[in-house]
Amino acid sequence: MKTHSQHVPPGVFALLAVMVAAGGMAAAQESPPDAESGGVLRVETRLVQVDVVVRDDDGPVRDLSVEDFTLYDEGESVDIVLFEITEATAPAPQVEIAAVPGALPEDAVSNRPDSSNGQPASATILLLDRLNTEAVDQPYANDQAVEFLATLDPRHQVAIYELGTQLKLVQDYTNDPDRLTRAVTGTGTSVSSQLAASFGQGATGGFEANSNEVGLDPDLVDAQNAGTGIAERGTADLDQQTASYFINNRIRITADVLEAVANHMSRLPGRKNLVWLAGRFPFSFEPSSHFLSNEVSAPTMKQLERTARALTDANVAVYPISAVGLLAPEFNGPTAPANAGPGARRRIRFQRSVAANQSRLEVEPNSTNTMRHIAEVTGGEAFYLTNGIAAAMQSAVDDTRIVYTLGFYPDDPEQDSELHELRVDVDRDDIDVRHRRGYYGFGDPGTRQIEGIAPMEDLVTSPINATDLGLIATRQPLFGRDGEYVTRLALNLNDLDMAFRDGVWVGTVEIATLIVDGGDTNPEAQMGNLTIQLTDEEFLAASNESGYELFRFLNGDGQAGWFRVVVRETASGAAGSLWVELE
Repeated sequence: MKTHSQHVPPGVFALLAVMVAAGGMAAAQESPPDAESGGVLRVETRLVQVDVVVRDDDGPVRDLSVEDFTLYDEGESVDIVLFEITEATAPAPQVEIAAVPGALPEDAVSNRPDSSNGQPASATILLLDRLNTEAVDQPYANDQAVEFLATLDPRHQVAIYELGTQLKLVQDYTNDPDRLTRAVTGTGTSVSSQLAASFGQGATGGFEANSNEVGLDPDLVDAQNAGTGIAERGTADLDQQTASYFINNRIRITADVLEAVANHMSRLPGRKNLVWLAGRFPFSFEPSSHFLSNEVSAPTMKQLERTARALTDANVAVYPISAVGLLAPEFNGPTAPANAGPGARRRIRFQRSVAANQSRLEVEPNSTNTMRHIAEVTGGEAFYLTNGIAAAMQSAVDDTRIVYTLGFYPDDPEQDSELHELRVDVDRDDIDVRHRRGYYGFGDPGTRQIEGIAPMEDLVTSPINATDLGLIATRQPLFGRDGEYVTRLALNLNDLDMAFRDGVWVGTVEIATLIVDGGDTNPEAQMGNLTIQLTDEEFLAASNESGYELFRFLNGDGQAGWFRVVVRETASGAAGSLWVELE
């Protein structure tokens, strides 16, 4: 996405106006005006859509009709009211879909993907997970990623993210193989001290040399050193406690990243792919089935439920691919043949790593089980015990070549907020059917708000933008004041569910803003709830391409910085966020 440089001199940045924003209820409290009276009519609908991939031995199956499908909601068959087939046919030009959206003015930035070249046939994020992968396993995984990307079908768009101590965008969406392969080649490898500490490796040494050397929480360090540390409890006991801490820490970090990715991909149409390349997969979305009751904290359990909801709501299929492969048969000995190349020798070390890490199964749940569960819940596929990592990546992308979309209306619109099981049967033999396992009920907004959505703080600090609510920032010169500008930030009102009460459209949103500049080492976000009341005329005026103005601020040539804004609809939890560079 293109951004436009702006500078922020100290003391000049100020909010000029704060306007109310639009939020909503799930349904109107009274009948809205009809179209003949010139008013706005919105019909409450709760259509559930299910994207289905059907494959046989020859690949995707493309000749199915609606009569071939039977859809079950909580075990009961439902009427299919929507049936669509999406097929990737014509290659797209080599473009980046995060370029400036076609409808935006020149000095503008948005959190939405580019629409000027049409929507991509499929969108895939490749997540290179260094946090949960040993350094010895990363080079071969990188090589396989390059092999896959070098022959990428131009019908598909891929973005690359890297997870280390934090999430990093390596390459935004593009179908240019050269750009993608260069991006992966430039990532290199890194050592995950948190992964090592999860198995008690080096944790005690970390205390002796530098108590925070492996990223240990200061509160935990203080607790360990306050009379119950190494001398009192012994290194083995301390390592075990530290390992438990880091397992939980890796779960929280990884779940946060998957949720952020889901929020970022949510506005792209249809089925999306998240190809997750890692050596270890620290959780499933049913942690109670894989952990003992005291191994994962209650907040972590809630976080995993929230992540599962975000991926399900965004229609993101997860493809966990193990970076720990198998050794080729001719290299079964302790050393590689003399004429073996660097790749073969690397795979010898790779196999030794596999053997050495079998003891992990006693500390962390079996990764193959967690991989399968993650894939089943989201409609993806797990790949493990294979050297064909590149082929696995290609298989994930191929799943979007032909997608069948089924839609139905739940019988009971007043549902809870729990997961409702979905099942799709296809009247064909010898096929593989994949789809998300369920959908979350629309339920009570209050319950959904507490248990089903991310804290605002997580949205503020996320390095990537949430896209459920469209945001646009535009800059205009300030008349008569050279080098100073007014930046207008607006919300796409069409993304909100407005409630009609007492003759006006009304709702609430939460808004958080943050200013980050070189002179502030500890910026604080400003948060609050805003309410709006719009007449029909005001509602129609605010529903145009320029959006509904939230506020304006002054900025000018001078000190560089960033402005962060997050807007979240209170009732549904739908959120939009935007980083605006001020330079």
